[in-house]
Amino acid sequence: MDLRKNDAVNGTITDLNDDAQGVLKTPSGAIVFIPNALVDEQVEAQIIYNKSSYAIGKVKTITNESSVRTTPPCPYFLSCGGCDLQHITHDAQLDFKTNKVQRALKKIAHIDTPVNKCISKNTCKYRNKISLPISTKGEVGLYRKNTHNILKIDDCYITEDWNKKLIEIINDYIKKSKISIYNEEIKIGLLKCVVARHINESLLVTMVLNGETLPNEKLLIKNLSSSFKTIGVNININKLHNNVILSDKWKHLYGIKELTACEYGITYPVSNASFYQVNNEIKTAIYDHVLSLIDSNSVVVDAYSGAGLLSAIISKKAKNVIIVKK
Repeated sequence: MDLRKNDAVNGTITDLNDDAQGVLKTPSGAIVFIPNALVDEQVEAQIIYNKSSYAIGKVKTITNESSVRTTPPCPYFLSCGGCDLQHITHDAQLDFKTNKVQRALKKIAHIDTPVNKCISKNTCKYRNKISLPISTKGEVGLYRKNTHNILKIDDCYITEDWNKKLIEIINDYIKKSKISIYNEEIKIGLLKCVVARHINESLLVTMVLNGETLPNEKLLIKNLSSSFKTIGVNININKLHNNVILSDKWKHLYGIKELTACEYGITYPVSNASFYQVNNEIKTAIYDHVLSLIDSNSVVVDAYSGAGLLSAIISKKAKNVIIVKK
């Protein structure tokens, strides 16, 4: 590739890749992926990273802005790595996701078929779970785009409202307890991450530690109890020095041990390690649609069953359910 770091490139964006980065082809045929650039926009960009087959560029100027470009509603969007599509309109986001599925089917499964348009039930404040890494400065945040550097945040636009209060409590706890923060580079420090999920007015908080004891746990429990109706606090002991958030070693500290969810008359436990759809409204829409395709004579194969919830729901209506686990 004839491009080097800090080189300037300009041209027209011809496509979006699966990460919603604009695709620019230079006159020499080099491929440059440019975040925050949209199809048909004229851009000037600077190369910030290059490999033998492609380069990554950073937008310097944009002319001829796309008609689907919009102002991101989240103030952290341009820096945070959590979201990729807030700079385009909602309809354009759904079109992008629909096309992404269609391209994947064609490229991976070699199935060239139309795909029904992606549906949406909400645009913000829908996630019932969040994972919050902690910076070495002791600040709760999320990872910056394409890095393990942490961006301090006060709220998450796509997580339910409870997350803002949780962030306040965790920041206060870190400051007052003087707990040490895990440093990925030198592999020392105690607190790695905080994982939390909220279901039916109950909050389950997991403190991920490079150790087995949480200092001043009573302060954390007191502040959580004063702000949330029902809480549970546990420790996940993760002494591995890799990118895996949770290990299989747990210690219960206070309150509920698991959350309780109920779907179609089926009650089941949910932990912070469980697979559970993070968008409650979309979860219900998926299950409703599946059930609409089934009658009392149906024999259904659940070909990629996880905990078995959907299989259990289907069994209430179908004649028989065959479960295939990974």
